[in-house]
Amino acid sequence: MKTLLLGTGAREHALATRLSQSPLCRTVYWARPNAAPLPPNVQPAEITPDSPEEVRRWCQNNSPDLVMAGGEAPLCAGVGDAVREIGIPFFGPNSSEARLEGSKIFAKNKMTAWGVPTAAYTTVDDFDQARQFLESRPEGPWVIKADGLAAGKGVIIAPDKKTALQAAADMLLHGALGRAGTSIVIEEFLQGEEFSVHCLISGGCAEILPITQDHKRVGDGDTGPNTGGMGAYGPVPQAGPETIADISKKIIAPILAGLARDGMDYRGVLYIGIMQTSQGPRVLEFNCRFGDPECQVLMQLIGGDLAQTLHCVATGKPPQKIPIHPGFAACVVLASAGYPSTPRTGDLITGLDITDDCQIYHAGTRRTTEGVVTAGGRVLSVVSRQPTLELALQKIYSRINTIYFKGMHFRRDIAHRALKKNAV
Repeated sequence: MKTLLLGTGAREHALATRLSQSPLCRTVYWARPNAAPLPPNVQPAEITPDSPEEVRRWCQNNSPDLVMAGGEAPLCAGVGDAVREIGIPFFGPNSSEARLEGSKIFAKNKMTAWGVPTAAYTTVDDFDQARQFLESRPEGPWVIKADGLAAGKGVIIAPDKKTALQAAADMLLHGALGRAGTSIVIEEFLQGEEFSVHCLISGGCAEILPITQDHKRVGDGDTGPNTGGMGAYGPVPQAGPETIADISKKIIAPILAGLARDGMDYRGVLYIGIMQTSQGPRVLEFNCRFGDPECQVLMQLIGGDLAQTLHCVATGKPPQKIPIHPGFAACVVLASAGYPSTPRTGDLITGLDITDDCQIYHAGTRRTTEGVVTAGGRVLSVVSRQPTLELALQKIYSRINTIYFKGMHFRRDIAHRALKKNAV
């Protein structure tokens, strides 16, 4: 089997690594890799990942058996449509279905139509509408969401109406997020604990993967601005069998029914951001691909042949039952100076050549004559799976002590909710 993987990041490095271990996978072509060390059967492919024309042309010339996109941009650009048009299995939704991630307004409207519990909301594309709505409502807090893709930075949690109005003005009047913010969702703030639920969906069925928890704020104690994700862990002890059964009944079942009713032959992973409230689970958002850094954790937890699993989904068969490894996995993201606002690049990274029982997945890295340097905001993911969550984190933070680049920062409290719960 030949597989083409689209996208650059730690998520894609983790996927490429797992796919390369598949007995079925003769070659994994990765478009485009960063400075990650590649196994012998992983080859770079010079393709623009979110160009349907380039991807289709490459597929016509190389005849892969499976194509998958790591991130959202290729999905929303219609790469899946282009690949399927020439008869090649693609893991991921088509461009119409990818609007579940590409448009917050589309997603919220579908949640309402499908009977999926979510926060109350309104949508506006004019600042005066936003102002009139907020002035007629309680003080807050409020959540302001850009309609379009904003690289994980399009959600503002506003503690009061003044902050909410400023966020709305930044997007609608000042173009802070470009086209992504020309329409916005104003949503009630939900209290509770947030989980990341990934489901493999195909053939009208869903296979729930271990529940994980992301840490979106840049600073310890969930302080500072939102990021693409500073770390994750799983499985989540706070989401036990009863919680999973509740999510399956109240959220996943209506999603499957809604997809079928709307004629959506969804084939891929659906990442559901869920807030566990005192009234039960509520959906915050849909993503149509594996989360980053959640994927790095999941690739440590799920067993079996990943290539076979993804090919099964891509060809429309019901997802296979996936074996789950015992223990816990965690991931800590190392970020560059200035992230998330203005990340600095070009800083030399040292300590990458040490071998231990942690995995280091590359994200924003670039290879130069001097060595590997930073090339983005999130630079590396350090991951470990161990019998206990405490041991996994101990291994990770010990490994981080051997890595250095100027301005490197990371969270030191990943999984603090689970550790606090276990200590009680």
